[in-house]
Amino acid sequence: MSAAAWLAPLAALVGDRLGLDYPPERWPDLERGIRLAALQAGAPDADAFALAQLGAVPDERQLHALAEALTIGETYFFRERRSFEILEQDILPALIAARRPAGRRLRLWSAGCCTGEEAYSLAIVIDRLLPRREDWQVTILATDVNPAFLRNAARGEFGDWSFRDTPPGFRERYFAPAASAAPRRWLLDPRIRRMVRFAPLNLVQPSFPDCRNDTQAMDLILCRNVLMYFSPHQMHLVLGRLQRSLTDGGWLSVSAAEAAVKSMHALTPVPFDGAVFYRKGDAAGELAARPWDAMPAAWSTPVPSESPASWVSAVSTVSTVAPADPPPFAAAPPLPAPAPVALPAANEITSAPDQDQDDPLRLARRQADAGQLDLARATVEEALVPGKLDAGAHHLHAMILEELGQPDLARRALQRAIYLEPDFVLAHHALGQLALRQGQAAHAQRHFDNALALLAGLPADAVLPQSDGLTAGHLRALIETASQRRRRSA
Repeated sequence: MSAAAWLAPLAALVGDRLGLDYPPERWPDLERGIRLAALQAGAPDADAFALAQLGAVPDERQLHALAEALTIGETYFFRERRSFEILEQDILPALIAARRPAGRRLRLWSAGCCTGEEAYSLAIVIDRLLPRREDWQVTILATDVNPAFLRNAARGEFGDWSFRDTPPGFRERYFAPAASAAPRRWLLDPRIRRMVRFAPLNLVQPSFPDCRNDTQAMDLILCRNVLMYFSPHQMHLVLGRLQRSLTDGGWLSVSAAEAAVKSMHALTPVPFDGAVFYRKGDAAGELAARPWDAMPAAWSTPVPSESPASWVSAVSTVSTVAPADPPPFAAAPPLPAPAPVALPAANEITSAPDQDQDDPLRLARRQADAGQLDLARATVEEALVPGKLDAGAHHLHAMILEELGQPDLARRALQRAIYLEPDFVLAHHALGQLALRQGQAAHAQRHFDNALALLAGLPADAVLPQSDGLTAGHLRALIETASQRRRRSA
């Protein structure tokens, strides 16, 4: 059977089993994913893998291989930082105040947790708000359909780029250098790792809410950057189940790109400055007063914990993630995991600090990774001397400016980058993202179209310059999927 014969039924199967939407214009992306899944599963070829998927008896191991090939691992600590600020300053304090006299129980769920940064970010916020939790019962559940993501999440080990939007002192307070062969890896404090329970869950299956998998009576559900990959029908069904998984007065957070969906069921939108959350039940009343006299301590304040030296001796096994299933076909050499989508880097930053002195862009990137955005801006601006034509420097400058809340200056920096290097794909994409965040959908689509036109001339596996390993095919899939979602929700 040729690929043309199995693409249509397989697209329907993927939509039914995983909820992922592959209309005909995205079948080339699906075919690439199937070929990757076949190789990972040890199938003779893509045709054999597709026929096995389309067989009468579903094979969960093959479904896991398919999920690993088709789902995208794009996340970092405190992604959508404004939402986490609202959680720490308003929503969670109100929940804590409400639960303090009535059982001291708090139930939180990261649905579609990817490699764990979101769930651990939530755990760290709880650690700051409830430093003494001895008399509290706090549940933080983290689920994903991709077992490879869950295994990585349970390890609690992360690279530098997972910290690209964290406050100063954050990494030093909660992480220690990992004793792994890979350079510049950081291991999360086991005290925080033990707060999160990881478990496999397919959101498109009617397996929740259910007390058997602990998905009932949730106070807060984060389901961000997940719904955008579902078909409208599956999105409607999943939102209905998430709503039923919330306790009365519970909160749901979706990403900004998903907040415009029309299937929020009985949930009430609650606007905050910079983000919208959804609440089950009456949301008209004011949030409860904050139950402390002062804000939590600064990130750099030391906290009692196990000594960092002891963290790296063994990785905590507190998790419900099972060992990897054997492949359904003869074993094949594993492929490297696709690189996470990331804000681009002007240069790699794995060099020693003394090398940074000879490379100001490398130094600026290191400072930005550490949260020293003002210092990073000053460093990169010193490098932007007249006559130095470096599109990558302007691109890095734009990323820092946007993080500092200066979108107009960021736009000008991106325009300079494109003037110097018209085929700089990441700069076109960044301009689109910037326009989208400012509500300029038409301008955004023009920039995305420019990026897609440039990507069309590149092989799918071509690594984009200054992208931390992001491939042309991966970026194309992200742009096309997000554009289709916006058109359908318009």
